[in-house]
Amino acid sequence: MTERLKEFLVRLPDWALTLIGFVVVGLVLGMVGINVVVTYVTKPALARGKKVLPDEWEAVVLTALRKLVSIWEEV
Repeated sequence: MTERLKEFLVRLPDWALTLIGFVVVGLVLGMVGINVVVTYVTKPALARGKKVLPDEWEAVVLTALRKLVSIWEEV
């Protein structure tokens, strides 16, 4: 499997490898950003008993998070 992957990556043009790199770095930074928000914003606010988002935004955010989790589980 790794040999086939190496052969595939070697045949890709430079712009494709650059694009793949940007996508991977973007995903990692996005996950780190979500982790920071959850750790330092959401959890302390919930521990104090305060609402983090207005009610109308809460449903939107929860729906988006459920969609992200379902996509992540498929991968």
